[in-house]
Amino acid sequence: MAALRAHVQNGRIVIDEPVDLPEGTALDVDLHPVDADDGIPPEARKQVLRAIDEGLAAARRGEHTDAEEFVNELLAEP
Repeated sequence: MAALRAHVQNGRIVIDEPVDLPEGTALDVDLHPVDADDGIPPEARKQVLRAIDEGLAAARRGEHTDAEEFVNELLAEP
């Protein structure tokens, strides 16, 4: 599952976007406060997080290239 943006309201963590999970689903939450003025537009942040999730999913399916092989391919290009 992707990282989700949330905020604290009245001492509770409130997720800023809808999630597609069954009611009562238990979650582990790692807290990583973010700088509110990091300059990354919300849509760009979503695109980056989506790309990370897609890359992790592909790697778990075995759809990846060895890092050394990848670098060698880059160096071989004209």
